[in-house]
Amino acid sequence: AKNSTAVLRLNDGSKVEVNQRAQIYVTRGWTGSTVHLAMGNVIVAAAKQRRGSLQVVTADCNVSVKGTVFSVDAGTRGSRVAVAEGTVWVDHGKKHDVLHRGDQTSTAADMAPAPLADQFSWSPNSDRYMALLGDLASVSRDISAIPAPGLRYQSNLLSYLPANTVAVAAIPNIGSTLSEGITIFHNKLAENGALADWWNSLNPVQRQHLEETIQQITTAS
Repeated sequence: AKNSTAVLRLNDGSKVEVNQRAQIYVTRGWTGSTVHLAMGNVIVAAAKQRRGSLQVVTADCNVSVKGTVFSVDAGTRGSRVAVAEGTVWVDHGKKHDVLHRGDQTSTAADMAPAPLADQFSWSPNSDRYMALLGDLASVSRDISAIPAPGLRYQSNLLSYLPANTVAVAAIPNIGSTLSEGITIFHNKLAENGALADWWNSLNPVQRQHLEETIQQITTAS
């Protein structure tokens, strides 16, 4: 109804915030749930999908995610998708857009980009979404400032390769860069802000898997 919102909890743990005047229904198949949005605004906090993906379908686009926070606004002129966290796949017409944190796209060429905050401002949780965007942007800037490892033009392993080797490819050693990046991330978590709230809301197994993967790469480097 007018001047009201609602929150739907799907059986996979995802939450769908529904703005006033929105018209939706939800279906579920073996590949996951689909939120059909005929009109209005929704904000989806998608739980990590064990198989398939969570989808939001409007009249002119299909949004697919594995687990993230994003907004979809479906109107008479077209649809707009904005991402607060994670990665989102948007198919509209013959286009396939991959959106990351802070990105947005629209299905109509004459729909000008809107301030990202406007896409989440109607939610009772808007402060948390904006704080999360700010924390992630801060971490991203700090990590981007880490000096990148230099290119490699030779390797001590070349003499050990078979004589009939045709081509060799080598990548920079990213171990130290990755180690510095995870330190920056942990320091931000220690501030107990929006980023820490989001991190602690994840499944402990997911957090452990990420930490172990980074440690394995660092050790190998």
